[in-house]
Amino acid sequence: MRRRSTAAKALTGIAALVALAAVTVLVLRPVVPADESHDDDGFGYVQLLSISSSPAPDGVEVSWSVEFINKTGGELHLEAYSNCGPRVLLPWNDAASESEPTSVTVPAGQATSWGDSCTVEQIRDRFFYELDLRERDGNDPKMNLVFTGLAPYL
Repeated sequence: MRRRSTAAKALTGIAALVALAAVTVLVLRPVVPADESHDDDGFGYVQLLSISSSPAPDGVEVSWSVEFINKTGGELHLEAYSNCGPRVLLPWNDAASESEPTSVTVPAGQATSWGDSCTVEQIRDRFFYELDLRERDGNDPKMNLVFTGLAPYL
């Protein structure tokens, strides 16, 4: 009887940790469906413009282009870090440690776009694309979010 009680407590503790991690991901990194956009109040607007797939040696390569619209009153000089793959990114991962940054300069009230890709096992597998925008000069985080969707048909 005592073992079940201990096992039940352990399962309850694990469930609580999983729930806390999920809340942390949603609070710190909004999860956005790939067919929607993300609007960061006062900073900018990000959306995936296109998503495609092609055969790859180890699965299916999912590629997309991203657009960022500058809603600030001045020109932004940003570093765009990204990380992608077929699994949910852990909330303590730092995208800046996972990729080489793409320099993005966006004049006030204008937009710029760039592309990225990752590999999943097969068509209709879920992919996750983390985008971390930081100021180029101070490297202060400006926007961090995760787009999620299904790898499209070839």
